[in-house]
Amino acid sequence: MKTLTVKLPERLAASLERAAKRAQVSKSEIVRDILDQHLSATPPSAVDLAGDLAGCVDSGVGDLSSNRARLDGFGR
Repeated sequence: MKTLTVKLPERLAASLERAAKRAQVSKSEIVRDILDQHLSATPPSAVDLAGDLAGCVDSGVGDLSSNRARLDGFGR
């Protein structure tokens, strides 16, 4: 398991301390659970969903995205 150091405002640190005592678990356990819930609830981005498709088509033209001459007529 990796270690993460986080600076918290006093109010948040006190709330975390109370929650850990109330649940009789470590502060790390509380933070891991909250992070897991938050990250699981966040919908995946377009990059997450289609990231494996980026660059999968070979046009045969190496400068397609950077050469302005290749963009003539694009979008018409």
